[in-house]
Amino acid sequence: MSVNFSDEDESFDHDVSVVCKELAVLVACQNTTFKGFQVAKKHKHTQSSSLAESKALTYIEHNALNLILHNQNFITRVYPAAYRQDSSNVETLSLWNTGVQMVALNFQTGDVSMSLNHGRFSDNKQCGYILKPAILRESKNTTFSPNSCFSAYLLAQRRPIKLELCIISAQHIPKRNQRDSAPVSPFVKVKIFGVRCDQNEQKTLTISNNGLNPIWNHLMQFSICIPELCLLRFTVKDNDKSNTDLGQYSIPFLSMQSGYRHIRLLDIYNNPTTATLFVNVKIINTDNAT
Repeated sequence: MSVNFSDEDESFDHDVSVVCKELAVLVACQNTTFKGFQVAKKHKHTQSSSLAESKALTYIEHNALNLILHNQNFITRVYPAAYRQDSSNVETLSLWNTGVQMVALNFQTGDVSMSLNHGRFSDNKQCGYILKPAILRESKNTTFSPNSCFSAYLLAQRRPIKLELCIISAQHIPKRNQRDSAPVSPFVKVKIFGVRCDQNEQKTLTISNNGLNPIWNHLMQFSICIPELCLLRFTVKDNDKSNTDLGQYSIPFLSMQSGYRHIRLLDIYNNPTTATLFVNVKIINTDNAT
């Protein structure tokens, strides 16, 4: 239904608020105290729960499967622990990997959690909602746990995907402090964030005193079992400044494509910098490999 308003229609009451009742009911969630998984089964689907960070992490460590199953039917929000007076952030990945839909973050803090959050929601240009992968939505996946390195689910359902990543070069790497006259000595670290069996990191050698156009041609190889829960984080660091971060970029694995790519690096607050990484990506599905 559409309504046309005319400037000549003096009878229109500008104080009237038009509300679609069906939409209002759809988006409303009643927050309910979480008293355990058995009690929560009696909740309505329109009810949500908030968990403290410490309680959520305890569930992940000792009861991850029940948390996944709970989050297939209900919305869960996790908020930072009280001790985070320094505005540090919750470790987001383990929460996402058990289906938690809402992870409260301190956006004023530039850190790894904010970088991963920016990367995770880059698929929809930071609009807000991304559909969870089927492995977290479907109740038939009752053996999957992000804490298991080699679960029955992994062995029975899929073979790892091989990622070959060549870090070729970088361009125009900024100094952390523009008043510093010394040139940077950069190296690149690539870290895989995902389930425990996929977590890995590798780094290049250091190129001394060259932030303008360092060249590495460094080949990295990774094996990934659960690509839909995997993110890659590229970080350029200065070896001469206590491994200071000079630029970073996070991306979901499933958003990557094979081929030569220029990656625009971001600062710690996810703002674009002048720097780019030149890489060659090769993704090999071992089910189809000969």
